[in-house]
Amino acid sequence: MAHIIRISDYTSRYQTDIQRYSSQFTRMKKERWHYMQESWKREFAETIRLEYEDLSESSAIAEVWSKAVNKVRNWTTGIHEQKNEKEREHEAFQQTKQVFRNETFEKQLLWAGIPDEDPLNQDMIIDWKHDEWLKQLGIELPDNCFLFYKPVLYVKKAEIELDTILITPTEIICLTCLDGEELSVFEVSSDRYWIEYVSQERRKRLSPIPALERMERVIGNILSQHDRSMPIRSVVIAANSIIDHRTIGMKVDFLDKRSFSDWKLKLVQSNVPLKHQQVKACETLLQYCESRESIEPNLAKPEMFS
Repeated sequence: MAHIIRISDYTSRYQTDIQRYSSQFTRMKKERWHYMQESWKREFAETIRLEYEDLSESSAIAEVWSKAVNKVRNWTTGIHEQKNEKEREHEAFQQTKQVFRNETFEKQLLWAGIPDEDPLNQDMIIDWKHDEWLKQLGIELPDNCFLFYKPVLYVKKAEIELDTILITPTEIICLTCLDGEELSVFEVSSDRYWIEYVSQERRKRLSPIPALERMERVIGNILSQHDRSMPIRSVVIAANSIIDHRTIGMKVDFLDKRSFSDWKLKLVQSNVPLKHQQVKACETLLQYCESRESIEPNLAKPEMFS
């Protein structure tokens, strides 16, 4: 699971000490998953036979395991009797795994600065918790990745909202995610607008390319100003749709229904640990996530829009 470093203009704990909290989150996640696995091994025989006994309030596993057990208990009652034990075990375990993923995502949001409750901004909090792209990227990308999701940067008195920045051990990826219909087709062009074909309908969509080029320029200039160097590339994602990109000369990668899963799998299978240059690049960008008043006077800003 990726480290969600920044969401919009919320202040995350990573801004205090990114190295400390990145290692702490990874350790916490691994320990929690190991604990749930061990609990699962002890409890599954009762789970699969629907012969649960009430967990003692003082049980060592009650606090962590009770939520998962209750959800699995409710779910397994609907499993068809004809399924063999191995199938039932696999499906129930996948359900437990999903409980773990959902709970960890909520923890990711807390660490990124999204509060549990805020009477004045409750609708906004709900929106973040149900943002499918944020959840998918946060959960499915590996923990050697740092994720900035629609961060607000402060540059030369200007407040700039970017799209998604993914910092891996080897490169910085500027991402934009297209919410297309299932199996719709995006026709790429060099114009300001793209066309999305949905069944027999033709919809005009704003091209993401100018925003991606702007992101690359802003990030590149910030890193250059602070003598940081990492490769930067841009990616357009349409996970449920098809991207028809016959246009020549675009310095952008396109990931759609045919290639998105392979791209994620390649990232997950990478065993490259966190790199010094990756952490420093992240720290540098975080400096520009603070309001103008809190930025040190000696951090001179480059001309971002030249």
